[in-house]
Amino acid sequence: MSHAGAVLLLRTAEKTGLASALTTELAAYRQPLARHDPGKILLDLAVSLAIGGDCLADIAQLRAHPEIFGTVASDPTVSRLISVLAADADTALTAIGRARATARAHAWTAAGESAPDHDIDEQHPLVIDIDATEGHRPLREGIRCSDIQARLRIPSAVRVRRPRHRRHR
Repeated sequence: MSHAGAVLLLRTAEKTGLASALTTELAAYRQPLARHDPGKILLDLAVSLAIGGDCLADIAQLRAHPEIFGTVASDPTVSRLISVLAADADTALTAIGRARATARAHAWTAAGESAPDHDIDEQHPLVIDIDATEGHRPLREGIRCSDIQARLRIPSAVRVRRPRHRRHR
Protein backbone atom coordinates (compact mmCIF):
# COMPACT_ATOMS: atom_id res chain seq x y z
CA MET A 1 0.00 0.00 0.00
CA SER A 2 1.61 3.23 -1.14
CA HIS A 3 0.09 5.41 1.60
CA ALA A 4 0.87 3.18 4.59
CA GLY A 5 3.14 5.84 6.08
CA ALA A 6 0.39 8.43 5.75
CA VAL A 7 -2.05 6.18 7.57
CA LEU A 8 0.51 5.73 10.35
CA LEU A 9 0.82 9.53 10.67
CA LEU A 10 -2.94 9.96 10.89
CA ARG A 11 -3.36 7.18 13.45
CA THR A 12 -0.53 8.67 15.51
CA ALA A 13 -2.25 12.07 15.40
CA GLU A 14 -5.44 10.42 16.61
CA LYS A 15 -3.78 8.40 19.41
CA THR A 16 -1.77 11.36 20.72
CA GLY A 17 -4.83 13.58 20.69
CA LEU A 18 -3.43 15.95 18.07
CA ALA A 19 -6.44 15.51 15.79
CA SER A 20 -8.97 16.34 18.51
CA ALA A 21 -6.79 19.14 19.94
CA LEU A 22 -6.58 20.80 16.51
CA THR A 23 -10.35 20.53 16.18
CA THR A 24 -10.82 22.14 19.59
CA GLU A 25 -8.22 24.89 19.16
CA LEU A 26 -9.33 25.86 15.65
CA ALA A 27 -13.08 25.72 16.35
CA ALA A 28 -13.29 29.51 16.13
CA TYR A 29 -12.22 29.30 12.47
CA ARG A 30 -15.04 26.95 11.49
CA GLN A 31 -17.72 28.74 9.47
CA PRO A 32 -21.40 28.15 10.30
CA LEU A 33 -22.77 25.23 8.29
CA ALA A 34 -19.22 24.25 7.25
CA ARG A 35 -18.81 20.65 6.19
CA HIS A 36 -15.07 20.42 6.89
CA ASP A 37 -13.31 20.81 10.22
CA PRO A 38 -10.32 23.23 10.10
CA GLY A 39 -8.31 20.90 12.34
CA LYS A 40 -8.76 17.96 9.97
CA ILE A 41 -7.94 20.14 6.99
CA LEU A 42 -4.62 21.17 8.59
CA LEU A 43 -3.87 17.58 9.54
CA ASP A 44 -4.62 16.42 5.99
CA LEU A 45 -2.32 19.15 4.66
CA ALA A 46 0.47 18.04 6.98
CA VAL A 47 0.08 14.44 5.85
CA SER A 48 0.07 15.45 2.17
CA LEU A 49 3.33 17.34 2.72
CA ALA A 50 4.83 14.41 4.62
CA ILE A 51 4.18 12.04 1.72
CA GLY A 52 5.84 14.31 -0.80
CA GLY A 53 3.42 17.12 -1.56
CA ASP A 54 4.80 20.61 -2.00
CA CYS A 55 1.70 22.77 -2.40
CA LEU A 56 -1.87 23.03 -1.11
CA ALA A 57 -3.28 21.28 -4.18
CA ASP A 58 -1.29 18.14 -3.36
CA ILE A 59 -3.95 17.35 -0.77
CA ALA A 60 -5.62 15.71 -3.80
CA GLN A 61 -3.41 12.68 -3.09
CA LEU A 62 -5.52 12.07 0.01
CA ARG A 63 -8.81 13.01 -1.63
CA ALA A 64 -8.22 10.28 -4.21
CA HIS A 65 -8.43 7.65 -1.45
CA PRO A 66 -11.52 8.37 0.66
CA GLU A 67 -11.57 4.77 1.90
CA ILE A 68 -8.27 5.49 3.67
CA PHE A 69 -8.41 9.20 4.51
CA GLY A 70 -12.13 9.88 4.75
CA THR A 71 -13.63 13.04 3.36
CA VAL A 72 -10.92 15.52 2.34
CA ALA A 73 -11.67 19.17 1.66
CA SER A 74 -11.62 20.57 -1.86
CA ASP A 75 -8.80 22.82 -3.04
CA PRO A 76 -10.94 26.00 -2.75
CA THR A 77 -11.94 25.06 0.82
CA VAL A 78 -8.32 24.45 1.78
CA SER A 79 -7.27 27.72 0.18
CA ARG A 80 -10.00 29.68 2.00
CA LEU A 81 -8.98 28.20 5.36
CA ILE A 82 -5.31 29.04 4.81
CA SER A 83 -6.31 32.61 3.85
CA VAL A 84 -8.40 32.97 7.02
CA LEU A 85 -5.62 31.55 9.20
CA ALA A 86 -3.02 33.77 7.53
CA ALA A 87 -5.15 36.86 8.15
CA ASP A 88 -5.01 36.05 11.87
CA ALA A 89 -1.61 34.37 11.87
CA ASP A 90 -0.51 35.09 15.44
CA THR A 91 -3.71 33.77 16.97
CA ALA A 92 -3.84 30.79 14.60
CA LEU A 93 -0.22 29.83 15.27
CA THR A 94 -0.78 30.13 19.02
CA ALA A 95 -3.81 27.83 18.75
CA ILE A 96 -1.85 25.31 16.69
CA GLY A 97 1.00 25.50 19.20
CA ARG A 98 -1.42 24.74 22.05
CA ALA A 99 -2.77 21.74 20.13
CA ARG A 100 0.76 20.45 19.56
CA ALA A 101 1.64 20.95 23.24
CA THR A 102 -1.48 19.04 24.29
CA ALA A 103 -0.61 16.14 21.98
CA ARG A 104 3.05 16.14 23.09
CA ALA A 105 2.06 16.04 26.76
CA HIS A 106 -0.36 13.19 26.06
CA ALA A 107 2.30 11.23 24.15
CA TRP A 108 4.95 11.76 26.84
CA THR A 109 2.49 10.70 29.55
CA ALA A 110 1.64 7.55 27.59
CA ALA A 111 5.35 6.82 27.09
CA GLY A 112 6.01 6.95 30.84
CA GLU A 113 9.65 6.23 31.64
CA SER A 114 10.47 6.00 27.92
CA ALA A 115 9.49 9.62 27.32
CA PRO A 116 12.30 11.94 26.19
CA ASP A 117 11.61 14.30 29.08
CA HIS A 118 11.46 11.64 31.80
CA ASP A 119 13.77 12.42 34.74
CA ILE A 120 15.24 15.53 33.11
CA ASP A 121 16.61 18.07 35.53
CA GLU A 122 19.37 20.66 35.60
CA GLN A 123 21.93 18.10 36.86
CA HIS A 124 21.12 15.48 34.20
CA PRO A 125 20.07 17.38 31.06
CA LEU A 126 18.95 15.84 27.81
CA VAL A 127 21.47 16.97 25.19
CA ILE A 128 20.29 17.60 21.65
CA ASP A 129 23.11 17.81 19.14
CA ILE A 130 21.61 19.80 16.28
CA ASP A 131 22.31 18.22 12.90
CA ALA A 132 25.07 15.84 13.92
CA THR A 133 25.15 14.12 10.54
CA GLU A 134 28.31 13.80 8.48
CA GLY A 135 27.06 16.05 5.71
CA HIS A 136 25.69 18.80 7.90
CA ARG A 137 25.64 22.47 7.04
CA PRO A 138 27.10 24.45 9.96
CA LEU A 139 24.95 26.98 11.77
CA ARG A 140 25.50 30.56 10.66
CA GLU A 141 27.88 32.55 12.76
CA GLY A 142 26.16 34.65 15.39
CA ILE A 143 23.36 32.17 16.09
CA ARG A 144 23.58 30.95 19.65
CA CYS A 145 22.19 27.62 20.77
CA SER A 146 20.20 29.45 23.43
CA ASP A 147 18.47 31.35 20.59
CA ILE A 148 17.53 28.04 18.98
CA GLN A 149 16.40 26.67 22.34
CA ALA A 150 14.14 29.68 22.92
CA ARG A 151 12.75 29.63 19.36
CA LEU A 152 11.91 25.91 19.59
CA ARG A 153 10.53 26.34 23.13
CA ILE A 154 12.82 23.64 24.50
CA PRO A 155 12.77 23.43 28.33
CA SER A 156 15.82 24.88 30.09
CA ALA A 157 16.74 21.44 31.46
CA VAL A 158 17.36 20.33 27.88
CA ARG A 159 20.76 21.40 26.58
CA VAL A 160 21.18 22.25 22.93
CA ARG A 161 24.69 22.29 21.61
CA ARG A 162 26.19 23.41 18.37
CA PRO A 163 27.44 20.61 16.12
CA ARG A 164 31.14 20.01 15.98
CA HIS A 165 32.67 20.91 12.65
CA ARG A 166 33.87 17.78 10.93
CA ARG A 167 36.27 17.47 8.10
CA HIS A 168 34.83 15.69 5.12
CA ARG A 169 36.91 12.84 3.79
